[in-house]
Amino acid sequence: MIMKKKQNKTNKILILFVLISLIFIISFYSFTLITNNNLKNYEKEDSNNIKSSSYLATLNLTNYDEINGNMYAIGDSITIKGLVYKEFPNYTLLSDIDVTLKIDNQLRAGYTNTTNGIGEFVINYVIESSLNVYQSHLVQVQVTDPAYPNLSDVYYPNSYSIDVNSTSYFSVSKGTTSHLPNENLLDLNGYLFFENGSAGIPYATIRYQWYDALSTLIGGTMITSTGPNGEIPSNIRVPSSALAGDYKLYIEYPTNPGIAEFSYTNITNIEIFRDITCNWNNQSQVEEGQDIVISGKIVDSADSLRVFKNRDFEISYDGDYKGDTTTDNNGDFSFPYIIPGGLGTKTISIDISTGSAYYSLSNSWYSVNVSQAPVNPPSGLPLSPLQWFFIIGGPIIAGAIGIVGYFGYKRFNQRLLASQTIVIELEQRILNLKILKDSGRIEEALSYLFNSIYIELVSKKYGRIKKPNETIRDFAIISVRDFKLDPSKVYPFIQKVEEIIYARPFQISDKEFYETVNLFSPIYHYLTGSNFVLNF
Repeated sequence: MIMKKKQNKTNKILILFVLISLIFIISFYSFTLITNNNLKNYEKEDSNNIKSSSYLATLNLTNYDEINGNMYAIGDSITIKGLVYKEFPNYTLLSDIDVTLKIDNQLRAGYTNTTNGIGEFVINYVIESSLNVYQSHLVQVQVTDPAYPNLSDVYYPNSYSIDVNSTSYFSVSKGTTSHLPNENLLDLNGYLFFENGSAGIPYATIRYQWYDALSTLIGGTMITSTGPNGEIPSNIRVPSSALAGDYKLYIEYPTNPGIAEFSYTNITNIEIFRDITCNWNNQSQVEEGQDIVISGKIVDSADSLRVFKNRDFEISYDGDYKGDTTTDNNGDFSFPYIIPGGLGTKTISIDISTGSAYYSLSNSWYSVNVSQAPVNPPSGLPLSPLQWFFIIGGPIIAGAIGIVGYFGYKRFNQRLLASQTIVIELEQRILNLKILKDSGRIEEALSYLFNSIYIELVSKKYGRIKKPNETIRDFAIISVRDFKLDPSKVYPFIQKVEEIIYARPFQISDKEFYETVNLFSPIYHYLTGSNFVLNF
């Protein structure tokens, strides 16, 4: 029993020792931690004091909440305020210190100020057009006083960050090119600029609309975008529904928040054509190897005063492409060409170089009669007297014979024509023409004029009727080639009838009806010796 009590006492002493040891260890650790923290705080505070005291001055911007993080438009004016002072060893406000604004680490020499008696400065800055609208900009003020020659002499604890936006404007021009429906305006040039004009607005969405002379919207609103440098794209398209006339193109740039404001431009007097025709300056008789100039004028089919300007056309001879020509500001074109070998009737045609299908081109061809060129005698060889006689005297004698023969042939031909004068029953045919015209069927009236009068005259005079598979153009060529009718009289009439029947049906006016009849009158006189007169 005594041994057990002694063991319990020993255990209690051991437990007490352990507790006292734990308390000592915890107390020592806490003391060490507090001491270290106090030492670190002291060292930090002392370090700050040393850092601040190492500068000759401090420049502090003081209207942080007014400026920092805001967006300004180019041209806006902002006020930047600050204070210059020395912090150690005594807090001192520094007067008469020169300071300069700095944007994106670049000094702005035009924006300077000097601190007043209590160290304050104020700089009024106008947002410059050179600032990029796509990035933020760093705003600082730097001491530029000679007393502080080094940047490290002054402590700058803060700065501002701002964003800018701009207005926009179009600089666009259009050439004098005439256009067709469903074509791109390839002569439209220009840019969409920021307000300062120093750079274009790239890949900006723009909208465009077409208006006719009555300010009616045509084709709705269409959308495209500028190029990488703000250039106006080449895919602005004429509406396929546009009729002939002058149009206005309206282009706008919607507001792009934070980048640039809304702008627009109007381009007026854009000439749109739909039906065009070629007025040829043609010659009908040519020779093999002859240099000629294929020329003419492209105009509106309904208004010859509206000329088709600055457009490329393809020239073909007898169906083969020969080259390109371009109309000028008066709608005129010319194409030098040498007639190749090959006798007989050939065609010269013109066709516009375009992908648009929303137009028609009438009177696009004419015929020429190609004859053989005279053969000149070889030069440089000695000639005998007999040869000289044939060279000099022969043409004189031949000329005399030709003159006598010409007048004899003319007299004979007049008698022959008189003997071949033909008469057709014209009164009823003219009455039929009047009935067709008065009933509004003008195209049918002109078709009747060709089929029932012209074809009938040729049939009676030459015994040749029009075959079912022959076109109007085929019969015109036959009339000139086989019956030697004057092409300057036949082709204008035939081409006009062909244009009316095929190219522009149901679009003929009374004026064009009588113009076509006037083209037929010389042919009628040539075939009958009488005048073709309408009494209505």
